Amino acid sequence: MKTLCLLLISLPAFGQLPATIQTQWLDSEGNKVAATDPRARFKVVSQFSSEDGVKTLSYTIRYCRPPQIFLAVATLGLVTQLCVVVPGNADVDPFVQSLVTQLFNWARGNPWQIIYGILARPIRSSLTTVQPLAPPDPSLVLLDGLSGNLLKFDLTTGTVVSQLTPPTSAIGPLGIRPSADGPSNEVWVANGAYQLAVNQVTVADLSGQTVLANIPLPSIPTSATPAGIVFTNSGATAFEVFRYASPDASGNKGALVVFNAAQRVVNSTLLLQYPPAAIVMAPDGLTVYLLSTGGEITYYDVLSGTADLSASTYPPGMNSGYPGGNVFIHPDGTRLFWNVGIYLTVFDLTTRTVTTQFNSGLPTTSTVALEVSQDGSTATMSNGAGTVVLLDTRYGIVQGTIQNPGATLAFPGN
Repeated sequence: MKTLCLLLISLPAFGQLPATIQTQWLDSEGNKVAATDPRARFKVVSQFSSEDGVKTLSYTIRYCRPPQIFLAVATLGLVTQLCVVVPGNADVDPFVQSLVTQLFNWARGNPWQIIYGILARPIRSSLTTVQPLAPPDPSLVLLDGLSGNLLKFDLTTGTVVSQLTPPTSAIGPLGIRPSADGPSNEVWVANGAYQLAVNQVTVADLSGQTVLANIPLPSIPTSATPAGIVFTNSGATAFEVFRYASPDASGNKGALVVFNAAQRVVNSTLLLQYPPAAIVMAPDGLTVYLLSTGGEITYYDVLSGTADLSASTYPPGMNSGYPGGNVFIHPDGTRLFWNVGIYLTVFDLTTRTVTTQFNSGLPTTSTVALEVSQDGSTATMSNGAGTVVLLDTRYGIVQGTIQNPGATLAFPGN
């Protein structure tokens, strides 16, 4: 398998890769085998293509469990009917990673993207996303509701290591700009514009404990409510989303503001059909998801700068779609999590549907808050009575229950 990967990586780095669809069969250990080999377990279908200067790798992984008549079925060309699409597998990852390396060499720093899923129904998600590791100096950044100060709290020593006072209108939510030079100290804080003549976002430096800039947003009504701030992985681009108090003259109910984060200026403003209540960035930094309590998810494509796809969050026969509150994305980029009351909702971003709702077992008499671990494996659902439930996000298994004397909000780690 290692030899195969090296051969793939050593292909001409900067040539034009073919746009034809290619198929490769692998055994359970990721070794290359023939389609008719009884050991064949994984079918990887891939394609390289280029459009408008964007180099794209599309691939699908299917897991196959052939019956005793495998050879006969394979001979008839029906083997794909015995296979199911899977998000990935550790044994196959080296093979697919070699394809990703080809893509990076081919792109040579130009725009690129990775599309995972059935080739006829692509959805962007990057294999290069890895499970997050605990930072060497774990910290918590928050906006203190009492003092109004922006704080950085060291989770190892349990002390406040940095704080500053932003404008009184800077009431959140906030976003931390990624940095390639170690822990990030640049924080963007949304302002409550009803206190201002012109809407703005505040940029603060926790290291220097100073306000770096207040970026004006004259195109956003002062009555609009900020719903979140996210960044691309490089930190070069920032996104802030607003929900309008009432539709504008064209019926738009919100706006997405795109910033050049380095220069701290507005690049563009995209008007939204649905009123956004939350914003989530995909782990690969290529898609922004805007959730509306009206039951719609809007997909914004970072590379093209368009939002031409929306999907409903209302699953037939299940609880109401997205009611508001916290939303989390799995680090593999395939699922969103939120809660509808006592239920953990799992939204599949590849099929664009709610696939599962897990019952936490909490009583329905108290409001429930949701948090999800950084690796996406565990959800904590807690209520005003102090009950905390730890829930497995893949199978819905209750891993434990904790009872505290008062209302509790839990923040899981990795």
